[in-house]
Amino acid sequence: MNRENADRWLLRTTAGLLLIQLICGVAFTGMVRGEDFLIAQGLTVLLLLLWIARLWTNRSLEIYWPPAAWGIVAFTTMALIWAFRADVPYVARTELLRTLVYGIVFLTAMHCFRSRESIRIFVFALLALALANSIYASYQTAIDPAHVWHFERPAAYGYGRRGSGFFINPNNLAILLAMILPVALAFAMVSRLKHLPKIFLGYACLVLVVGIGLTLSRGGWIATAASMFLFFIALLRMRAFRTHAIIAMVTILCLGGFFISQSEMGKKRLKNAIQSGPQGNIRIHIWETAWDMWSDHPVVGVGPGHFDVRYREYRSELMQARPIRAHNDYLNTLADLGVIGLAVVLLTLGACFLGIRKSWRQLRESLGDSSSIRSDRLALTLGVSTAMVALLCHAVFDFPMHIPGLAMLAAALLALLLAQTRHSTPQHRVSLQTRGKSIATIIAFAVGVFLTWQGVLRFREYRQIHLAERGSKTFEEQLTRMGEAHRIEPSNPDTPFQIAEMHRLQSWKADTDYESQAESAISWFKKAIELDPHDPLRRARLGMCLDWLGRHDEAWPHYERALELDPRGYHTASLIGWHYLQLRDFEEAKRWFELSYSRSTANNSDSWSYLQIIKERQKEGSSR
Repeated sequence: MNRENADRWLLRTTAGLLLIQLICGVAFTGMVRGEDFLIAQGLTVLLLLLWIARLWTNRSLEIYWPPAAWGIVAFTTMALIWAFRADVPYVARTELLRTLVYGIVFLTAMHCFRSRESIRIFVFALLALALANSIYASYQTAIDPAHVWHFERPAAYGYGRRGSGFFINPNNLAILLAMILPVALAFAMVSRLKHLPKIFLGYACLVLVVGIGLTLSRGGWIATAASMFLFFIALLRMRAFRTHAIIAMVTILCLGGFFISQSEMGKKRLKNAIQSGPQGNIRIHIWETAWDMWSDHPVVGVGPGHFDVRYREYRSELMQARPIRAHNDYLNTLADLGVIGLAVVLLTLGACFLGIRKSWRQLRESLGDSSSIRSDRLALTLGVSTAMVALLCHAVFDFPMHIPGLAMLAAALLALLLAQTRHSTPQHRVSLQTRGKSIATIIAFAVGVFLTWQGVLRFREYRQIHLAERGSKTFEEQLTRMGEAHRIEPSNPDTPFQIAEMHRLQSWKADTDYESQAESAISWFKKAIELDPHDPLRRARLGMCLDWLGRHDEAWPHYERALELDPRGYHTASLIGWHYLQLRDFEEAKRWFELSYSRSTANNSDSWSYLQIIKERQKEGSSR
């Protein structure tokens, strides 16, 4: 096999592997679980190996390096620095791993899908994925709304019969379909495809519109409306496509209007959004928290992935649940990475916009206004550009770029779009010589080794945790498994916390060795606090163990620190009430339990039960 044939097969293998990675990213519930993301890490390592092979197989390999690529390098460098200086390194390292995977997906997609055939395969593969999600969402809505694959959707989230496809959260399905819809519609209307595939694409787009409706995602509806508005504005400005654009626009509007008019849940969600106003929307309280967090750390933020770590210190009394993210990717970036991080993101997006605008102008000039002209390049540019508009709009209301499956898909689509600008920006094409290939090989090899090392560590860690939770029959066996997980990955703050909780609960049950179990719990709680100094629950649980041993004076400073870390949390207030209950200070305990219950009645049965106990004790005391 000569070098040319070898390079062709390497290119096809790389493209196929990338498609598999994107499909798995969506199919595995968005890869939000750490154990699922290991699949993406492993496939990314294979992509790097194929890249290295292509570097040395193709003597004239040309690399396209637009300005946006430097933004990705800058963002990755920030994530690398934070991985060593963050308050919780384990969380920052997780964000670094994700950033590396997204960056490699971006660079790979920009060089894999260049021919007309490969782009069409990419589009139809994504369309098949979107159709499968829409059909599954229909099944969920009509028959089984409680499950995604074998997972149960948490009832506490209140999703009801909203379709979510392969995701747990319906909002994630909404933005997936909102990104793929304009791409499919563009290829149906302006590409060089034959009539039969175009008819199929047209009907498929209607299925995607129905899928978006079934999610009942208001943010998804707004994102879809914004992208479709710009999509049809662009087509209406081209005389050759005006009739088709008007027909498609009217069809989508009629379908959307019919769905909303017939859907009681849809009308109810729109009515609630209008009547509740800004203060009735929990997102407003989360956004205010993110803004306050950034105000205290304006330059570099609190650290990658640290919004959730620091959330309880800043939260409003009206938002007692942990939202994990800020439900606004821009505010989340501002809180996590400060002005510097957001500036890097916005400059990268700005560089993308300038390149796309230049390419779009040249494309329109070359096509002219002839009714006979159809172009796959025009379809791709129009479809993906408006898909990115949908993503940017949805990022105002949610966090799609923090869902690995969606982030990888967005990176691939953006790369595919930027690859079209190579015709108008030849200055960004680079031919690597031996020295450049050597440097690129060293960097790719180093990244691959890091991803492999971290992947093996986390696989072993997750396996031990899984065995402890589901495969252990005795307390000692479970404790051994968790201890092994901590030995494998000593920087994960959750593992020592879980071990400490096991000892604490065992101490609560024991009659004879409760003291030794409590002492063990104290030791593990201290380790957990060292790894995550911002978690109030670890401090409060440590105080509870000291109370359990009768060391009340030692316990109070830990409760006090927990209160500093979570001044408006109902659970922390309840645990402080428990502390005063151990001191038999019923009045003070009652005050804290009432405060806790006033902040949240949901999932707060402990405070209610203790209040009833205190009332009974006070009645007994007054009767005497």
